[in-house]
Amino acid sequence: MNKSFYTDIVLAKRYKDTSSGFEPLNGKWEITHPRKPFTSRYDEGVLARFITTVNEIRDKGIKVVLVIPPVYEEGYKMILSAENIKSKYRALVGKNVYFLDYTNDTLCRSTNYFRNFTHLNTSGAVAFSHTFAQDLSKILHE
Repeated sequence: MNKSFYTDIVLAKRYKDTSSGFEPLNGKWEITHPRKPFTSRYDEGVLARFITTVNEIRDKGIKVVLVIPPVYEEGYKMILSAENIKSKYRALVGKNVYFLDYTNDTLCRSTNYFRNFTHLNTSGAVAFSHTFAQDLSKILHE
């Protein structure tokens, strides 16, 4: 969650980018060397703006669904600040605000579904779409 990430989401809609900047490719696992653990940082100002946006949407009676998609399990272990970031999402959960965390999904255990640690390939995207659609349907019908 940084300024670039948040801005890209807004711009993708403005420019009618139906892929939101990314389209899964039919490739196989590309990582051939180990990565080093890192701390993913976030900008407090951007987080505050994000929280305000979520609250404004919720206050209009619209359901907000925050999602962390599948991440390959070995890659997820390298994000030292992952639980801290998740706690920011969890803190927003309440009436009309939901949090779907797929970092422990069974897809996360196989490189067959990923191009790299964080991007699903076509097979992974199709499989995840089915799971996500079912979960989203439950929320929408609550």
